[in-house]
Amino acid sequence: MQNLRPASAGALAGCLLLSAPWLPVAGAQDDAILPAPSAPLVIRPTEEAPMTLMNVLDALGALGGPGIVVDEQTRQMLAAARVDPALDLEVPAEDACAFVESLLSDAAFFWQDVHDGEPRLLSVHFRHGGEGPTRHRTIEPNELERYARHPALPVQTVLQVKGVDVRTLSNSLRGMVTDPSQLSFALVGAADEQRLLLRGMGHDVAELARMLAGLGEVRALSAGGAGAWPVTGEDPFPVAREDLHVPGVSEGKSLSLHQLLARFAELTGQSLLLSEEVTSILDIVGVGLSRPVTVPAAQVHSFVEAVMIEKRFVMTETRPDEPRLISVWHLDSGARTIVLGKARTIGWEDLPIYERHPAFPVQTLIHLQHTDVRKLVNSLRSLVTSPNTLQIIPLGDSAHLLLRGFGPELAGMVRMLRRLDVESAPPAEDER
Repeated sequence: MQNLRPASAGALAGCLLLSAPWLPVAGAQDDAILPAPSAPLVIRPTEEAPMTLMNVLDALGALGGPGIVVDEQTRQMLAAARVDPALDLEVPAEDACAFVESLLSDAAFFWQDVHDGEPRLLSVHFRHGGEGPTRHRTIEPNELERYARHPALPVQTVLQVKGVDVRTLSNSLRGMVTDPSQLSFALVGAADEQRLLLRGMGHDVAELARMLAGLGEVRALSAGGAGAWPVTGEDPFPVAREDLHVPGVSEGKSLSLHQLLARFAELTGQSLLLSEEVTSILDIVGVGLSRPVTVPAAQVHSFVEAVMIEKRFVMTETRPDEPRLISVWHLDSGARTIVLGKARTIGWEDLPIYERHPAFPVQTLIHLQHTDVRKLVNSLRSLVTSPNTLQIIPLGDSAHLLLRGFGPELAGMVRMLRRLDVESAPPAEDER
């Protein structure tokens, strides 16, 4: 999985897994989670022959994938959820179930086990209209790596966290939870056992578990001073196959945002998921360039993102694996409250990479060696003009902060904190 860096042995010292270290299960394949269909899943809707999520689920079942059980209300909702006609994909059989989950998750649906024998049955539910999942798969922590590819399958597991008071930590984390059906947690066992029960969708549970596992090895901001930034990763987004020409108003051919995104998707080989509400706004909002520009291929991704965030649209990675799916959200819609919950987890060292991607939310842990974290958070509250685009969360009684927001702002904040988090000089002789 691309958006979560693997926990190292050092990280595992900070977050013990109850019965086994957090390592991939030897020989375990993804097809043990859900049955793979017998052939690739073809997604090829058109304006003349549209596809809906119900059609996709039926196609998956017809190829030997899991059988689907839905009530009449949910069936009507799935039949009304149209798949974007711009999608034209042939999904490999081994990726089909995880891909379908990405489509379901984007539209706020999930599926859960009904019958785990033969034939395998799953029921589909709307996440925002009911009481959430009634069945969670109980898994071992060392299985989280595989379930991280499943954003619409409910799971639960128990972690034992060291190095931070779990009760205080859980109170701090509550501000992260925007939808309890997608992610929730609870203290379990005796107070001194430091155990957390995590419940939610596979991807979200794995994301939180990875973050907790990383508490023990986050490099301090002050390490190496405030000089050169120790970037460790690579840009995860694809480079466009050619330059992008964007006409200007002076040519009388200004593009709509929808047209710009269609060209962007074509050049980068990514598929976009757009709700009907978002599509209707994208169709009427223009790019608005005063003159035509030609964007070099290497800059296409960051250029389009800059235009989108300027127009108050953001993007999230619904599926970072191939075939890649990017969802587009409008910050003036009700969806603005869930955007940061879809942030990519990165190391703070890699923020300069995401500074070039201003439309994708990210979250990162920072470790402050010489600063009182709680006092700092109180001082920084005035910087948070909207909790939908920036969150600063102290993690329990530790020296760690969780920052959630967009690359440029978080990178600037970390640059500032690197300068501030320095050891105080001892008092001068005449001051003693």
